[in-house]
Amino acid sequence: MKLIEYSSVLSKRDKEVLHSIKICNFLKTNQVSRLHFSDKSALSTVCRALTKLHKFGLIQPIKRRIGGVRAGSTSIVWALTMAGAELLNLGEPTPLKSRKRVYEPTYIFLKHTLAISELYTRLYTAAATNLMKAEFEPDCWRTYTSNFGVNVVLKPDLFAVTASDGYEDYWFFEVDMDTEAPSRILRKCESYAKYFLTGGEQKRIGVFPRVAWIVPDNKRKESISRHIREHSNEYADLFVVATFEELDVLFSSGNNGQTVMNILDKKISCGGLGHE
Repeated sequence: MKLIEYSSVLSKRDKEVLHSIKICNFLKTNQVSRLHFSDKSALSTVCRALTKLHKFGLIQPIKRRIGGVRAGSTSIVWALTMAGAELLNLGEPTPLKSRKRVYEPTYIFLKHTLAISELYTRLYTAAATNLMKAEFEPDCWRTYTSNFGVNVVLKPDLFAVTASDGYEDYWFFEVDMDTEAPSRILRKCESYAKYFLTGGEQKRIGVFPRVAWIVPDNKRKESISRHIREHSNEYADLFVVATFEELDVLFSSGNNGQTVMNILDKKISCGGLGHE
């Protein structure tokens, strides 16, 4: 009964905040602010809204912070509680499974998850494009059959559809934290190439999404780009590598969803690749 009472007093924005935390798994206060509050909203306004949701038992801060205590309240990381998930299920014809109990993630897992959340936040708030669709793990995973008849699961970090100037662009995103060896990056690229050759994605949506590796700095960008050119040259045009600072350029690079243009020092097909 409490959840029904809470649902009746929560604003539309409150519920949108809960939904964003649910799909992202974890969100920092700063990310919640950028997703759901105007640029003119004071941090105190954002904190009051989150404190209310916390008081109702719908969200919970985790102990670990990314950015350190010195970053203040903007570095607090929020997770949805079981009660929060159940509240979002109220009125749903087919209620989704409630989240498991909130747990303390490892530093590496949390940092990677928050980086994906940051990517989503920038996609959602980008001025040059509109986010039409976003699928997180495991909804964005793709299953295909290898040449040996074995089912293989391709696991992007995020699948997204963006739109600008009346055209849609499709993306598979991989968020790299400079923790993986180049050999593992290349194996993941090979998996995308094999999936491309099946034609399954092209049959499903008409194009093959651009695979964007999002990296922390230019040094890592140059390293991954070089390895892709040298070892995956035949399928190099499937991929683009960009830093977080270059995301606005990347998102605005779509050109009628079909042409090829030179962007971020690399030729990329802006709307995705068809299957010939």
